[in-house]
Amino acid sequence: MPRIVIMGVSGCGKTTVGTTLADKIGGQFQDGDWFHSQENRAKMGAGTPLTDADREPWLQSLKRILEEKENVVLACSALKYSYRQKLRESEQTTRDKVVFVHLEVPESILLERLTARQAHYFPQHLLTSQLQCLEPANEGEVILKVDNTQPVETVIQLITSLMS
Repeated sequence: MPRIVIMGVSGCGKTTVGTTLADKIGGQFQDGDWFHSQENRAKMGAGTPLTDADREPWLQSLKRILEEKENVVLACSALKYSYRQKLRESEQTTRDKVVFVHLEVPESILLERLTARQAHYFPQHLLTSQLQCLEPANEGEVILKVDNTQPVETVIQLITSLMS
């Protein structure tokens, strides 16, 4: 069973889709947000985008999760190719592929979702920096793209059909 990374910018639905998908396939859901340091949370909460150096220990933690847990569905922004490559390093340990599923949502809907969100440390104005950081798939890199403006059940059916 591949390790699955549900990726995209804040507000795209990674947690909702990830938990639902994990339930559907009998997997374990892990949210990348759980593994940010207090410093990173405070920095984002203050409206400061994270740097690559800020993200490095976090990415190492997420790589370990992919190495150590079976049937894992991990929610992680995975905005840059280098971040996705770091997570793919887990394939050397597990021999299982890491499948990236990018949840695509128009910016206007992302802003609506972030505005409606309660008790989350990520302020909506950081969405712009995430959209600017988001790198498309590199040549040869496979990322399943899914429109996440559809009902979650439809999204899950689409993901499972793309993976089979």
